[in-house]
Amino acid sequence: MTDIAVIGAGMAGLVRRLAQQIDRNINTLTGAFLTLLPLGWYQVEFETIVEASEDDKTMTELVMVFKGEKEAYECFMGNISQTNTKLAVD
Repeated sequence: MTDIAVIGAGMAGLVRRLAQQIDRNINTLTGAFLTLLPLGWYQVEFETIVEASEDDKTMTELVMVFKGEKEAYECFMGNISQTNTKLAVD
């Protein structure tokens, strides 16, 4: 699993947990309401190999970015854009 996919999976888990807390009427509001809304989204697109196959599949995920995370995402995106992400195949 790529680092980007891990980030997406982690966010999905957080959103799922928040939805479960809301369904159970657990007070999840710990600050101003607007802090619960993302500043924006990153659209992440990557290719992966289909399990039990040699076929490639293009995956697209959306990642929410909140106020306290924006700088870290921008740094991550800057670093990954300078990295050669192609895998060498023998």
